[in-house]
Amino acid sequence: LLNASENEILYSLLGHDCISLAAGVVQLLRADPHNARVWTRAHVGVVSLVKDYPKRSYFLRLYEIFKNKFVWEQMLYKNFRVSSTATCPNLLTFEGDECMYGLNFSDREEAINFKAHLDKRFEQEQKTGRCN
Repeated sequence: LLNASENEILYSLLGHDCISLAAGVVQLLRADPHNARVWTRAHVGVVSLVKDYPKRSYFLRLYEIFKNKFVWEQMLYKNFRVSSTATCPNLLTFEGDECMYGLNFSDREEAINFKAHLDKRFEQEQKTGRCN
């Protein structure tokens, strides 16, 4: 859903020696720690699956493109998985460092593509025993 100029902004925000493997427009949701059925919208922006070569890790990073700023990240820990359901394919959920998170994609195809990249990374990790 990003146009060419928005993509340029995203790539400038990624930083040196980082590449985006997948990206999409999302609402970042946080589960209430006292009631996991209640979601709160934390941010709206572009999430990117980033391979950070200097840190030798993968991250989910959220950017506010129109404000030219980075707002959130989650390092992909060992055995990191995302879940989705057939009834809500735009929503990917995962256990983060602080709570359960949801990525509510505005476009179904972006959600499917993003999940496919994360699933592929998980499968590679299982084969090699390494995260990078």
